[in-house]
Amino acid sequence: MDGREITKKNFLLFVLPLILFFFFYPLIFIPGLVDGYFLPKLLWLFLEALSVLGLWLWVNSQERSFRLSLNPFLGIYFLWLVVVGLSTFLASPNYHTSLLFGLTPWFLVFVLFVAFTSLYRREVIKWGLISLIASASLLALIAIYQYFGVISMVIHWAPLSSKLWTPIGSPLDLTIYLAIGFVVSFFLAGAEKRQLVKVLYLLTAGLTLVSFVLTLNLFISNPKYKLNLLPWKTGWSIALETVKNKPLLGVGPQMFIVAFERYRDVGYNLTPLWNQQFTVSRNTPLQLVTETGFLGLFFWLWFWLVVLKLLRRSWPLTTTSAEGRVLSVSLALLFVYQLFFVASTFVWLLTVVFLALYLVWLGEDEKASGFKKLVISLEAASSEATGANQIRTYKSGGVVNLIVLLLFLSGIGYSGWYAVRYARAEYEYRQALQAGQQKKVQDLVTHLTRAINSYPWMGRYHLQLAQLHLNIIQNILSKKPKDITDNDRKQLQTSVQVALNRVKVVAAQVNPQDANNWVSLASVYRRIVGVAKGAGQWELASYRQAVALDPVNPILRTTLAGLLYSLNDLDGAIEQAKLAIQSKPDYANAWYNLGFAYQKKKEYQRALTAMNNVLAYLPANAPDRDKVEKIVKDLKKKVKEETKKAAAQQKAKQLTPKGTPTPTPTPSPTPTPILKGPQPLPTPTISPVAIPSGTLKPPVK
Repeated sequence: MDGREITKKNFLLFVLPLILFFFFYPLIFIPGLVDGYFLPKLLWLFLEALSVLGLWLWVNSQERSFRLSLNPFLGIYFLWLVVVGLSTFLASPNYHTSLLFGLTPWFLVFVLFVAFTSLYRREVIKWGLISLIASASLLALIAIYQYFGVISMVIHWAPLSSKLWTPIGSPLDLTIYLAIGFVVSFFLAGAEKRQLVKVLYLLTAGLTLVSFVLTLNLFISNPKYKLNLLPWKTGWSIALETVKNKPLLGVGPQMFIVAFERYRDVGYNLTPLWNQQFTVSRNTPLQLVTETGFLGLFFWLWFWLVVLKLLRRSWPLTTTSAEGRVLSVSLALLFVYQLFFVASTFVWLLTVVFLALYLVWLGEDEKASGFKKLVISLEAASSEATGANQIRTYKSGGVVNLIVLLLFLSGIGYSGWYAVRYARAEYEYRQALQAGQQKKVQDLVTHLTRAINSYPWMGRYHLQLAQLHLNIIQNILSKKPKDITDNDRKQLQTSVQVALNRVKVVAAQVNPQDANNWVSLASVYRRIVGVAKGAGQWELASYRQAVALDPVNPILRTTLAGLLYSLNDLDGAIEQAKLAIQSKPDYANAWYNLGFAYQKKKEYQRALTAMNNVLAYLPANAPDRDKVEKIVKDLKKKVKEETKKAAAQQKAKQLTPKGTPTPTPTPSPTPTPILKGPQPLPTPTISPVAIPSGTLKPPVK
């Protein structure tokens, strides 16, 4: 019995998984969620994987066998998945994030690949392509309406103000999907003999093409929507430095920000993007070698080498069918795309599914496909050969079905547990934000606490709760000292404890290798300096850790210089300001802080040089330019006075008889800064509270 044969009774059962993927997956999103695109699509991917897995095992039971396609990509992808798993658990500083956002989609795609190649026949491919055309056409219409601002006139929702908004979640993902939609419609139209259907295909081809061109036009002609991509040189620099330090497994999936902060080259600071951070590299190979090391890059190269070899070998057969041309050209487009851009989860999913369908389309043509079928039977042991493409049949298929089911379900269950917890946390976080807008403080605290308890590995939940308690601290401190009650003091101590504990969790536990988390911790210490003992020193320690993790960041070093200035460590402030200038010589704020430090040390000539550089790098229309010019004018007077005094002292020294003591000049008072430079730490208004103890500074790896 052939359970894979499609009949009127089981037609929907076979076609539904393809419709779920090609039509609904690109369109699904949930408004209001902070993660309203990736999370819904991930949950949908779980549904897709479970439905295909269930269908595959059901067909196996109908055939009383276990059928598996032994194509070369099965082993490549499995080993690649193992590498991603090792990188997740051994290399990532936050394996929960790497697991949920990196390893889990890879595993679900692997399930789809195995099930599709072992289950489907050629006749279902066209229905998948029709579903793709339908979703691409709908996305094209949305993109055209967005381009002309039609939707935002009817629906008032903040994201719709962007002309590049799309349900896919990424304009780049939209462009490649529209390109593939055009390819599918165009080739199917060329092979279609029915005139009405041909016209419909041509209309969808035109629609996707127009939308594609309009989207590209926004990228090219509108500065507001210009793509900010990591420079190639910086991507190479980060990849090379990562290989030097973590050659095999990289920094971990979805942890590119860690490598960006630690390993980017100083030359990046001379680009217009210098104050922007990137969470992805320049293209897919650079992204893979950074996040999963040489091993991840090796399997990507191996994967595409085998794909291109397969396309070349099967090209004569491909030209005989519209479906074959569609699948092969789409794979080629996806390969070129990955050479220039980073493949998102959506793009990689498209790649693997198109490859699976291409293998299905090749079928059992041993000359074209070069892969075999493994069938483990429930009934009798036998073997049948079909030329070079051999189908092996063994007994005990029921046991194998059970083992495969348990293996896949255990993987889906483990990753699904994290996904469900994250989904619940996102729901609670959304409720918390709504409570905050309605100024319901108690509800805000309740929902944030639930979000943290559900998924404690997401930093923004902790930071939001910390921000709430910082606001409470600010409200209490805004009162006059005589109006602060004992209850206020108790609340103050509680809020200090909660704010610090939440941010310390983010910095020391969620991702200790992300400099941004240590900056967040430092900012909390800064806001409680007046009410917590030793907060200034802990702020300094947090900034030093941030600088150690992001050593070429001129903003961090300039901020650290200002903090050292406020603590009267002028030599330390000068050192950090100089390092900031080395990282970015045209950074006016670093020169400004350096000038203030020299001015306080009464080294007026050096202060004047620094302030002149501030003027050199400030734009002509900068609002602070007049203030700096006044400082420069005052410093010139000081330098002139010092020069006169030095000359007078030299002359007096020459005229003074031997043995007569040289008079010591009276130092001039330091002028009061006009601009708001490095500020002193706040003065306590009430009795300081003790800072919670705990380990704050893990070793920098």
